[in-house]
Amino acid sequence: MTKQIFRVVLAGILAGVAIFIMPFLIIKTVVFFLLIGAIFRLVGGRGSRWHGGGWGSGIDPQKRYAFAKRWQSMDPAERKSFMDKMETEMFNRQNDRNIDIN
Repeated sequence: MTKQIFRVVLAGILAGVAIFIMPFLIIKTVVFFLLIGAIFRLVGGRGSRWHGGGWGSGIDPQKRYAFAKRWQSMDPAERKSFMDKMETEMFNRQNDRNIDIN
């Protein structure tokens, strides 16, 4: 009888310790994988969708500099009309949202 009670008490203590320690193990595991992911991104592994890619990203070099080539091929009048159009669109959007630029 005492042996059965001792086993139940021991099982309860072990379960309590496991429940207490579990969050720390989960947090350590998550932090570990986040650090490993950050290291891979810093080294240039898998690129994000905003910053292009690292090794083997598959971005065509011709498309990468397409805007720069187009900008260089514009004459000054086209550049001015483009900049005026962009400023108008940007300021209209900001005025629609009631954003004060200053």
